Amino acid sequence: MPRPSDGDDAVLLLLDAGATHTRALVATAAGRVLGRGEAGAGNRLAAGGQAGAHWEAAARQALRAARVPGLRLAAWVAGVAGIGYDGAGGAAVARVLRRLAPRARGRVEPDARLALVGALGARARENRPCVVVISGTGSIVLGQGAGPFWTRAGGWGWLLGDEGSGQWLGRQAIAAAARAFDGSGPPTALAAVVKRGLRLPSFAALADAVYRPLLTPAQFGALAPAVLRVAARGDAVAAAIVRRGMAALAGQAVAVIARLRRREPDLGSPAWVAPQGAIFRAGDTVLVPLRDELARQAEEAGAGAVELVAPELPPLGGAFLLALRALGREPSPPVLARLRRALARGEGAARQGSR
Repeated sequence: MPRPSDGDDAVLLLLDAGATHTRALVATAAGRVLGRGEAGAGNRLAAGGQAGAHWEAAARQALRAARVPGLRLAAWVAGVAGIGYDGAGGAAVARVLRRLAPRARGRVEPDARLALVGALGARARENRPCVVVISGTGSIVLGQGAGPFWTRAGGWGWLLGDEGSGQWLGRQAIAAAARAFDGSGPPTALAAVVKRGLRLPSFAALADAVYRPLLTPAQFGALAPAVLRVAARGDAVAAAIVRRGMAALAGQAVAVIARLRRREPDLGSPAWVAPQGAIFRAGDTVLVPLRDELARQAEEAGAGAVELVAPELPPLGGAFLLALRALGREPSPPVLARLRRALARGEGAARQGSR
């Protein structure tokens, strides 16, 4: 039997597995989306044994929607939260997807790598530091210069870091609400956010709601949209939390830029920083403090000028680029434009469905 096509009609399976959702896409090399799938948390560390079932469920759903058998797939790329940057944990993902697509070329990456590749798009060939700041349920910063070298900061998980992420905002909001209840902190509308979000009969039940059993990162992160809305309405405590989170992410981005400039002294300016992830859907509430902190901290560190730019593609777009490159191809501008429109429609539908 001949190998699957690697022309414009080549079929690709793309997977983005994060701490809250696993999303799959079946698309052609020409940028036409054929099918979509979604399942639960895909972080191999946070979701445990359920992660593999969610990877497979999302992929199968996308293949069914596309009416494409696995044998027709030419390539697949999976970006999975919790995969080590040394490849640790990738074999489990590969086993699942090879069962579905036994004849396809495959590649497993940390999910943040998809976000970096998608955010950069054609910018990956620019002679300047290019950085992606990712904030969803968790957070991490990755950057790349003119060559293949890339580096990171943050991404240490919810117990050690993830500053500025959804779960971090949720945890900070709960702590601020507890202090307001005690009288040891200022009053804040976050108290009502926490009481409603955790369905507390009274604040006396807060400890049980948080610790018995311990809330998951995704459950902490579920409070983030309300925290951001309260901050946008002018609550001083919520706004201070957001500023603190964006300052931490800016500091990580500046550290990455400085590291890239030390390694490649001839990199030009300004450095480009692209925000990726659900938290940045809040717009100016998060982007203004992030931009301000990037400028301030870059100047203090002597890291050169920094410009905040829109990402070219979301993480699934990064998976598309990596899958094409596995076939020895680069997309044309019309292909990228077609894919960008299709992904934007899918994002809009996903947001409507989550309301």
